[in-house]
Amino acid sequence: MNALVVENNSLAKVLIADGVFEDDIFFTNVGGEFLLPTGMILSRNTATSKLDYFLPSGAGPAGTTIPVAVLACPILVKGSGIDIPMRALVSGVIREDKLSIITLETITQEMKDLLRDFTLVPVDGQQLNILDNQ
Repeated sequence: MNALVVENNSLAKVLIADGVFEDDIFFTNVGGEFLLPTGMILSRNTATSKLDYFLPSGAGPAGTTIPVAVLACPILVKGSGIDIPMRALVSGVIREDKLSIITLETITQEMKDLLRDFTLVPVDGQQLNILDNQ
């Protein structure tokens, strides 16, 4: 007989409440095929007026140091120099622990404050549907 296995189903999405989405174009200049995860913070490249990676270090194109949107679902990127139509989360209450940036840096308080400037309010919350007595 098989043993009983308990599996936790995560209900935690990046959006908690009051989500506002906007149709936009994401432009990638990074080659290869990879998946951008849910919760990836995006900025607006001022030269192209398209969404781009959020680069807090200032190493990218103009405008990429200011976060303006978050991915609400993963996006498959296939190559460099491609425009990808998408729906960006531009306002709402979001889960702090689901946020990430392309450089894999830790999300700082300054980055969270910049998100609040664009009505993306990150909150620290605990998912209560996961059993803690296993």
